Amino acid sequence: KDVTTYTSMIIGYALNGKAEESLELFKKMKTTDDQIQSQDSSSVTPNDVTFIGVLMACSHGGLVEEGKRHFRSMIEDYTLKARDAHYGCMVDLFC
Repeated sequence: KDVTTYTSMIIGYALNGKAEESLELFKKMKTTDDQIQSQDSSSVTPNDVTFIGVLMACSHGGLVEEGKRHFRSMIEDYTLKARDAHYGCMVDLFC
């Protein structure tokens, strides 16, 4: 299990209308800085592409507030820089 495998599955679920499955898988994979420091080997840190999948899942599932939380978490908790694709997902989320 690595970030590429998780991200592929998260995006696959999101694109096929399975927002709940996508977000549940994200919940299982993600880690925070605290878990990284404790060397929890069962967790995988999401990357910027992972968050594109998560935001797509929120958009396709109509989960506006959850999408906003994930976008904020991406920036604040994971210190990832939002790219055009992330902003595009957010526009889609609000439409």
